[in-house]
Amino acid sequence: MLPKGIILHIAEKAADGLIKFGAVRGDRQIVLHVVERALNEELEVEKRLREEADKVLELHMKEARAAKADLGALREKILQKLARDKGVVLK
Repeated sequence: MLPKGIILHIAEKAADGLIKFGAVRGDRQIVLHVVERALNEELEVEKRLREEADKVLELHMKEARAAKADLGALREKILQKLARDKGVVLK
């Protein structure tokens, strides 16, 4: 998870850009709050997906080790499948 200060900085830049280019109108503090909340929600979704991927990997750890699978690559594949199944886009 990113530190709160970094998230706030990203939210400030995004909010200022949205206002500057006319994508949104309104009070800067309100726009900032909405953008920051959206960022935090997206990061929380990603965190939960990663935790779920870790649980799935843990359930199949014996088979993965026996097959000498690349655990990092396997975790990433599980994560991508979970994201796809839930309609989440990860970058």
